[in-house]
Amino acid sequence: MSQKITITIEGKPVTICCDIDIVAEVIKRLSTESGVPQPQKKPFKTKVKREVKESGGPASAHGEKVSSSREDTKDKTVFVGGLHFDVTKDSLAEYFKQFGTVSSSFVHTHKGSKKSKGYAFVTFEDVKTVDFVTGKKDHTLLERKFEVKRAT
Repeated sequence: MSQKITITIEGKPVTICCDIDIVAEVIKRLSTESGVPQPQKKPFKTKVKREVKESGGPASAHGEKVSSSREDTKDKTVFVGGLHFDVTKDSLAEYFKQFGTVSSSFVHTHKGSKKSKGYAFVTFEDVKTVDFVTGKKDHTLLERKFEVKRAT
């Protein structure tokens, strides 16, 4: 038999319509020895399955083998922060070409406006270039100073 009952959740009264016998059974099952109801935690579910490639190492979310070149590029990548919001990946790459060969540049942007969030990552061909660029203190692009650090 369905009845209206009022319960308090986080200090706020909530009225629900349900079978009182079912509510009593649920409370009974959730109660601990001390009599305090314990909420059930839902397990975290991921949409992406992790696979293991034949050699025993991890695979990417799309089933492709993960190459060790990812570790190689990490040492050759710098974080660029405090950028002018009009900076593009091309203008950033053009600036850093004066220090060495740029493999890639990526400016983080807002999804809707595609405008820069003010930070980026630049990957070089050579680790020595990273050492030089991070050692240089004054970087300016579009009349704005910005900082360069090793990517972690």
